Amino acid sequence: MGDKVVHDYALSKSILLQLLEQLVQDFDNALHEEEKDDIIEFAAILLLGFLLGLQGEEIMKTDILGLLKYLDVGAGNEEFPHVVVPLIGRLEGELGECYHMLIMARVTRSGIEAGKWMDLLCLSFHSTG
Repeated sequence: MGDKVVHDYALSKSILLQLLEQLVQDFDNALHEEEKDDIIEFAAILLLGFLLGLQGEEIMKTDILGLLKYLDVGAGNEEFPHVVVPLIGRLEGELGECYHMLIMARVTRSGIEAGKWMDLLCLSFHSTG
């Protein structure tokens, strides 16, 4: 009730940057770890969808253990710092379970700091066990 749904309406880069700015402020002002974790997860989902062009259920196929495994690989690349985002499952009507490795810039030319949020996500999952 009261929601206006617009299907296939893209999120603009300027709105994404404003959202991320607000998430940084919310993260800095968060009083509890659970609240920080929620903010980190929301930012990660937002960035996976925006930067990799993933949609709803595709985002949820991100393999967190794979993300943890390959995080240092991309961060350690001095010439092209990146984040390796492994997806597991069926995508685009494939048969069988597959492992897909997607690459995302740690910092885009427009200033989107995906690497920072993925580092926080991995730290959050690593600290919760």
